[in-house]
Amino acid sequence: MYDNGANMRGKNKGVQARLMQLNPRALFVPCGAHTLNLVISDAAKSSKDAISFCGIVQKLYCLFSASTQRWAILKKNVNLSLKMWSEARWESRVKAVEPLRYEATAVREALLEVRNQAKDPIIRIEAQSLAEEVGSFRFSLWSGMMC
Repeated sequence: MYDNGANMRGKNKGVQARLMQLNPRALFVPCGAHTLNLVISDAAKSSKDAISFCGIVQKLYCLFSASTQRWAILKKNVNLSLKMWSEARWESRVKAVEPLRYEATAVREALLEVRNQAKDPIIRIEAQSLAEEVGSFRFSLWSGMMC
């Protein structure tokens, strides 16, 4: 089974080509789970709402992880840790969304605390904007669908 990556399926230089040199009867069989992951990824990329949701998840992680003080505020309010969104692994996406699905109110409270404590006006505006997004009904729907 192969993961459908270009380095695996390449007929000239990929792992498939190397195996065929060793054994011409070797079959290239793409992994069904990896194929499904690619289908889901491509489908999500065709939805403006899905793209927006993914961007918000990534912005949340970036906002909190860029500062030890902001990360401490997050940890004080939220039991589950925010994770980085990964394009390659679907399971990492689930882990990235879990705190937002199960503790959205706490994440929103952490954002409001960051807004109130930040000295940088850009951080205050970003925290306020993200708090509004996390508190929205549409965001709640998406976080439920993504887990």
